[in-house]
Amino acid sequence: MKLSLAIDNCFAMKRWTDPKDWMEIVNGLGLHFVEASADNEIDPLYSTDAYRQWWLNEVKAASDKYKVRVQNLYSGHGTYSTLGLAHTDPSVRQHIKDNWIKAMIRFASELGAGLGFYTHAFSESVLDNPIFYAEAFGNLVDDLQEISAYANTLKLPYLSVEQMYSPHQVPWTIEGTLEFLRKINDAKNDSGIYITLDTGHQSGQARFAHPSEEAVKCFISAAKKGDYYPIHLGTRRNYSYFWEKAHEGAAFGELLDEFTEHAQKRPYLFCDMRDSNPYAWLENLACFSPIIHLQQTNGKASSHKAFTAANNADGIISPAKVFKAIHSSCQREEMHELKKVSHAYLTLEIFLPTACDTRAALDEIAESVRFWRQYIPEDNMEIEEIIEHFDTLSKS
Repeated sequence: MKLSLAIDNCFAMKRWTDPKDWMEIVNGLGLHFVEASADNEIDPLYSTDAYRQWWLNEVKAASDKYKVRVQNLYSGHGTYSTLGLAHTDPSVRQHIKDNWIKAMIRFASELGAGLGFYTHAFSESVLDNPIFYAEAFGNLVDDLQEISAYANTLKLPYLSVEQMYSPHQVPWTIEGTLEFLRKINDAKNDSGIYITLDTGHQSGQARFAHPSEEAVKCFISAAKKGDYYPIHLGTRRNYSYFWEKAHEGAAFGELLDEFTEHAQKRPYLFCDMRDSNPYAWLENLACFSPIIHLQQTNGKASSHKAFTAANNADGIISPAKVFKAIHSSCQREEMHELKKVSHAYLTLEIFLPTACDTRAALDEIAESVRFWRQYIPEDNMEIEEIIEHFDTLSKS
């Protein structure tokens, strides 16, 4: 696999919205690839066709001037904030599919860019019922296959769905993501969809781990006294159901058996602790990820921090571990039924606070680029070259 360094222009939204302005900044950072966020004024639900055509022309002109290529388009907070492609109303699902995703595919095609997105979530009414969930998940798979086939007709380089970190936003576990990819990319689907990994999107999974028997026992003891106990039993309704039964005096063995059966019917609500490890995700899935979002995190929140010396001091994202995990993923043979990517764009995704000193914030982004450029000095480097270069730096 080859790797290149890129940046999402989410740092520029509502501040540097003209393509020539953020292209100039990206060029000044020493980067040649950019991921253009829909939030930076190109979301088809919030912009006009005329503006988007102007934007396209501006991007092409600025790209020639600054030698910066829009490698990918990406969804933003607009579609992330809705049920979108998994809405309970089929007319809304059709609306998102036709007027957002397919519109963005056409837009990306004009640039020769890939498209990454996250445009769906399941409501608790769906999560509560395994039959409803299975139907909704099946609809999502069907829609994504249709979308993938459409992208293939326009020769889009790839589509990439982002991994998330809670039960209502699939895929959110390692095994669940592999199942997700296998179902979407089955034999009848010739084009294919990949996955976007994010180094901060493992910060929530630990809250949804399958509880131990001891934890369930503590929950029942607390409920009998009328007290709250922090435990994940599924949805809010699931918690209330078991709490009330325990409070009314149900025996421990009876409740444990009932919860075990409940969880077995709803495996999509629970995860393993390894799902909270960013390197486990990279080791298992980086080979299926044309886009890997980079953010520094302390492991407790997906805060999209810059890679500054201060943030790195208590951050858990290390370039050495990232590269070794990616390399390990590329060597795995047991998942050969899924097509591996040949090139991934390590994309800095750093959000600027609404109230911030923009000059200082851009300095932090520049520091982040320098930090990663130490280890990936050139774009289009093979992962083996990068690890060899890293080892040489470590010895010097």
